[in-house]
Amino acid sequence: TPTRTPTWTPTPTRTFTPATTWTTTPTPSVTSTLTPTVTPAATQTPTTLPTSTPTPTPQPTRRGLVLQAVTPTQSGQAGATVIFDLSLLNSGNAPDSYQLSVTGTPTNWSVEICLDGNCRPADSVTTGAVNSQDILGFNMRVVIPSNAAAGQHVTLRLTGTSNGDPAVQQELNLTVKVNS
Repeated sequence: TPTRTPTWTPTPTRTFTPATTWTTTPTPSVTSTLTPTVTPAATQTPTTLPTSTPTPTPQPTRRGLVLQAVTPTQSGQAGATVIFDLSLLNSGNAPDSYQLSVTGTPTNWSVEICLDGNCRPADSVTTGAVNSQDILGFNMRVVIPSNAAAGQHVTLRLTGTSNGDPAVQQELNLTVKVNS
């Protein structure tokens, strides 16, 4: 049996000459995977910008008081006791205590200032601290002597003095009439 040997027959060569030459530059390949990160609102910490709180300018301490009587004139029989209902307003801008005193008391008359149920001779009584714009209520008791003349009028002068500034004072005239 004859063997065959394959033969290869070359094909004619063709030549191609391009009219335009193209040069390609390889483009680098970039692969990026973006994964968004979400922070839940409950765990976010707000950014706080520094703030400045203005420092208040200290006000000078101002002292003041206002004395008032519910009824500045009382009347009673000889031997009776009359009571004046009074108030002291701290009209200053800081707590203060006050000296209360009464002048003009005739001989044989008795005058007391009563604070918190404690009555003391009215020559000089010191209040406790009274806060700014607070009102302290108190009484003044006047005992008319049994030998007082009917128709007599006595004017008592109540003076309040700031312990924080003794130059701050107020006076209040109170009148007692002896009935016939």
